[in-house]
Amino acid sequence: MNPKIKTIHLNHPDASGRIYCHKINEITEASLEHEKEYCLGCQYFYGRTDDGGLECEFFDGSMEYSMSFTDPGDSEKWAQYLLVRMGVTSSEDVDARLKGYSDMSPAELGVKGKK
Repeated sequence: MNPKIKTIHLNHPDASGRIYCHKINEITEASLEHEKEYCLGCQYFYGRTDDGGLECEFFDGSMEYSMSFTDPGDSEKWAQYLLVRMGVTSSEDVDARLKGYSDMSPAELGVKGKK
């Protein structure tokens, strides 16, 4: 994998107005306050989505140009599965550490194994 290839993550807010923030590794409210406190000056910040969400750019091992998420749990899980895609840890280890929820399948996460 080439660590120079970064993916733009389009984090659209869910029905509750929440997104996943890669910088603080949490599911949080998509708000101007969050943007001011965490996004301005953040190395991952790429911009805003038309629906009030945020765009972040970072290496996630997927080799995709961009990915769009409407479920903050899926966004969190995708970001955390970088270690699985790189062969550093197992999907079970990542799942045990996740704070959010997700319904993404292993194939959607780019790995083999259990959900």
